[in-house]
Amino acid sequence: MGKAGAAVAAGDAAANPADVKRIGEEIQGYKEVKGVTYVTKDEAYDEFRSMFGNQPELVESVTPETLPASFRVSLNDN
Repeated sequence: MGKAGAAVAAGDAAANPADVKRIGEEIQGYKEVKGVTYVTKDEAYDEFRSMFGNQPELVESVTPETLPASFRVSLNDN
């Protein structure tokens, strides 16, 4: 039996909501995919700040525009 995994696919920051929905549904359609979550640039930045909050110089060097919007994909354990 395999282990479930995860993947991240960077998205286009200029994608409109309809494109994001369509792409997310397309990814979800693969049998290997358990779930899909869209993460905006601002959400990615908030997570980055939380993860690296103990490194203020690193956090100060990054802005939301630095990080891509992305799809986080959880995989089935096939």
